Amino acid sequence: MVENLKYRQLKFTIFLCLFYNRINILELSKTMKETDEEPIKWVNEKIKGIPQNYDIYKIIPLKYLLAWLKSNKIRFDQIAKWDDVYELFLFKQKYYSNVNGQKLSVDMDAVSHAIYGQSWSLRKESDVLWRIYSPDHLSVKIHTTTGKLIAEMQKCGLSNSHFLAYLGGVKYYSLKGLQNQMTQYHKYGVTKEETMAYSLFDKRNVISYEKEFRIVVVQTTQTQSVNNKVNLPVFPFIQLDINPVNIIDEIVFDYRLDDNQFNGMKCSIQKLLPNARINKSSLGKFSLKTYII
Repeated sequence: MVENLKYRQLKFTIFLCLFYNRINILELSKTMKETDEEPIKWVNEKIKGIPQNYDIYKIIPLKYLLAWLKSNKIRFDQIAKWDDVYELFLFKQKYYSNVNGQKLSVDMDAVSHAIYGQSWSLRKESDVLWRIYSPDHLSVKIHTTTGKLIAEMQKCGLSNSHFLAYLGGVKYYSLKGLQNQMTQYHKYGVTKEETMAYSLFDKRNVISYEKEFRIVVVQTTQTQSVNNKVNLPVFPFIQLDINPVNIIDEIVFDYRLDDNQFNGMKCSIQKLLPNARINKSSLGKFSLKTYII
């Protein structure tokens, strides 16, 4: 079983440190700045000016929340399974390398299946996100902070691992902007692990309404084998031991949910999350006023 694998030994490199002058710039970004007049905004620069411990939100089906509460395991799916055609844009190109005068294909597609992710949002409230992620009105919005999430992830075990995690805000570009990003990634080297990971924080500006905060977990044994034919195990998803009771500050129900349903569900969820606030989205509130005409 996947959950019996050594996921507790995850080693995380967290790029969240350009807040309050806590700067942790990689040699990678230094190299890019030397070669580009308008430097690439790396993961640790993308939410400039926002405190290190800030609020994030995620809308999921209620059944997924209940499953999390039962298992105390949070799931990260392969990003290759996500339906945005521009996800993994760096990996979908054709690459060749010259080895002793021979032109050899570089299989980036295989590597892309060893990258897992989870999407949150920096947007507190959004009617668009409710309509996308709660089509049956039975989804809930989880509210936590980056500080609590990172603290729980670190408890999973951080040494002797074959995984790295990158966290940060997504940067949105026009299609031309994405092409420019691609050019910069090529300059540094698309087979470098950092380049692969950072490219996953670039998206099209047509979906900027998401205001996404993303967690990317990279299986390093697979990404390091990009230039050889070693067949390493790749999993359809991975799970981390994270107790939702320790990180969830608030559960918000869909504003379109019937009040009777909400009240019943609230009582049930409150028993499982005694310290969390349970509310209904305020988007459904309408203020009625009387006018004399």
